[in-house]
Amino acid sequence: TTTTTTTTCSPTTSSYDWVLGCFDQTCTDACATVMGTCMVDSINDIDTSAEAQFVGSVFGSSCTPNPTGGPYPVFPGEFESFCGFNAADKMRPSGCEGAYGNVMRFCCCGADCPLTAP
Repeated sequence: TTTTTTTTCSPTTSSYDWVLGCFDQTCTDACATVMGTCMVDSINDIDTSAEAQFVGSVFGSSCTPNPTGGPYPVFPGEFESFCGFNAADKMRPSGCEGAYGNVMRFCCCGADCPLTAP
């Protein structure tokens, strides 16, 4: 007898249109759960450690800044205890469809996605 357990996750919302996706969830799917649309340009605007840390903070995360970023299309997001972001060169830009099992993506699901405190 084989038993399969499915764990469901609800993305975390914020006072802005930023949504923290679940592990291994695309931004398209995370945004759909809040009746939003993935705004890829706003996601790609996160290209500094300070911006990634600010977006993480809107979810109550105290993730550690990653000073260099990286060429990973599943960022920006929280990876382990780090706020990951795509390096400024955008050699491999983020998209709405990327997902990875150890990353909770920072997803912009509307027009109000600031990168710094107002």
